[in-house]
Amino acid sequence: MIETERIEFKKNLNDKLEKEVVGFLNTKHGGMIYIGIDADGKVVGVSDIDKTELEIKDRIKQNISPSTTGLFEIITLEEADKRYIQIIISGGNQQPYYIKKFGMSSEGCYIRIGTSVEKMTDDLIMDLFQKREKKILTNILSPIKQLTFDFLIEKYREKGYEIGKNLLQQLEFYTMDNQFNYVAFLFSEQNNLLFQYARYSNEDVFDLIEQKTFTNQSILKSALEIIDFLQMRNITYTKIVPNGREDIKKFNPIALREIVVNAIVHNDYRTNGLPTFEEFPNRFEISSFGGLPNGFTREDFLNGYSLPVNPTIIRIFRDLGLAERLSTGIRRVLKYYPKEIFKFSPNFIRVNIPFKTTNDIDEQPTILNLLKNNPYLTRKELAKSLAKSESTVYRELALLEKNGYIKRIGSNKNGFWKVIIK
Repeated sequence: MIETERIEFKKNLNDKLEKEVVGFLNTKHGGMIYIGIDADGKVVGVSDIDKTELEIKDRIKQNISPSTTGLFEIITLEEADKRYIQIIISGGNQQPYYIKKFGMSSEGCYIRIGTSVEKMTDDLIMDLFQKREKKILTNILSPIKQLTFDFLIEKYREKGYEIGKNLLQQLEFYTMDNQFNYVAFLFSEQNNLLFQYARYSNEDVFDLIEQKTFTNQSILKSALEIIDFLQMRNITYTKIVPNGREDIKKFNPIALREIVVNAIVHNDYRTNGLPTFEEFPNRFEISSFGGLPNGFTREDFLNGYSLPVNPTIIRIFRDLGLAERLSTGIRRVLKYYPKEIFKFSPNFIRVNIPFKTTNDIDEQPTILNLLKNNPYLTRKELAKSLAKSESTVYRELALLEKNGYIKRIGSNKNGFWKVIIK
């Protein structure tokens, strides 16, 4: 590995950190700074890794403006028993970024050019400032004044975070005058925005056969429920191959999860548009509104470069394990599907996830199919037929029942499962 336009090496943490970070924030593509690697690319390590990481985090958050929340990650790496630090930095959506003590001037504003950072000219600073979008979610007032965050707080607690009195401040849920902002509204129980799923019997979008809505809850809860609901549609098939049988999923679950999360966290909530989730006989169509960020190209997007529209939302999803490291989501999707699944317009990004429809695939038994044939099957019998553990079958039954596909009639011992045809 060598230093490039997007990679910077530092043997030790020094007083130039803020300058380097600002330089990457003021580009489209961002970049990475490695602490503990010398100029020749040799890993020398960091002596006190925890202390250094904490200092880096504090300096980036406290010494740089506008807010860097959601725009950087700090990761510990190891090579040959030597630990070093990787700082991943995204291009920011409120350029120009600057070192606070110097203000928005040529002494405080830098940009990465080649393998070095250079001071911005006054003309460039003014040009970027005039193009800056002032109407960002953290500056927009919540439409509802009294908000609660029980689900969000519980998820942070489950992840092992200490829940202090200043959690909402740390998540940047307040405007400058200490009122709840739009990000807070989105993560609150009072969020009344409507996410919709629709299923059609053919290519005609007027031939609707199923509809489900997710509303009056945190977008975090909606995201989890949408992912679970769509994953329940993922039939496993068995294909006959020369050496036996090969299990094939209707669609790739990892890619689907990434696409759903991307649609929700990158949607432009300043407009009236919301993500939509549609199912056709041969594909899912998942759309988010807002199009590509200003100055961002299709190639930038498909190459995995990140210019977050809603960095505060992304930060929370990443904290809770729903979003991957910066810039990795699209690359993960492209491991399983071609670039052509992404369609772009000035106002939206649409992703088509194709379904497996191979003619020589024989359908493998699923819980629904088995229960249709014998609604009295026990959990143990289902587990044996599906070659799954009883705990896995228990979770899948709970999801099917929650989403209205089955209903338990009678007692656990003597009752049966009623399959609801949709």
